[in-house]
Amino acid sequence: NKALNFYSMDIDYDIQSRYKYSIYNDGLAEGNEKNLLVQLLNRHREEWQNFKAVAFEKSFSNDAPEGSPHWPPVTIANREISITFTGIIDKIMENNSGMILGSDYKTGNVSQIKELLELWSSQLLIYYLVLKTFYPEQPVLFTIEQLKSKKKHEYGVPYYIGDLTEISDQLLDPKVLARSMNISENENAGKYSLSPDAIKEAFLNAAQKVMDGHFHITNRDQKKACAYCPYEKICRKTSIQL
Repeated sequence: NKALNFYSMDIDYDIQSRYKYSIYNDGLAEGNEKNLLVQLLNRHREEWQNFKAVAFEKSFSNDAPEGSPHWPPVTIANREISITFTGIIDKIMENNSGMILGSDYKTGNVSQIKELLELWSSQLLIYYLVLKTFYPEQPVLFTIEQLKSKKKHEYGVPYYIGDLTEISDQLLDPKVLARSMNISENENAGKYSLSPDAIKEAFLNAAQKVMDGHFHITNRDQKKACAYCPYEKICRKTSIQL
């Protein structure tokens, strides 16, 4: 309700908004199990019952509101270039064995594991690096909580990324873990695996190309590269011949 009031949205008056948000609003107050948020909370009680919330909307930025608890930006660097990341992590939790679990809410499409593995999508990888910066001695996982619709493939937790080899919580769904990505110094540690150094190197190499003026916007599969860009429909990138 706070978010709806902030954007002056009355979903009971606006028919289009009511339809759009009905899966989140209808039956929420009554705890109706057909409500998508109620289903999500019930899943938390079962699968994440050993985790307790540490923070919500945790900012890592110099621009956070005064007085709000936030982390400083996170920087990665080599001898030639540095990149500073800023952002907001939707939710951070911790279980009784010290494992950190971060999550990002998604009401739209989500990246597939293969897209993360091939570095087409970077948000979750950055969030993992951020959490490891502030929890260096603890195992870290990151996931998505998808809330697009009630369809099976558009709802729930699709996978985890992070320190899979250090998982101590037996309540995490083994089927989800089986399609998750391990981040380890040993890049062969699992079916889907990347090393932290490989992730950082990919970001720094891309940034170096930009700084050198050699980063061609059409040098990768355009459909994949632009899939999550909000400007994709109006961008004339495909008319540029490089």
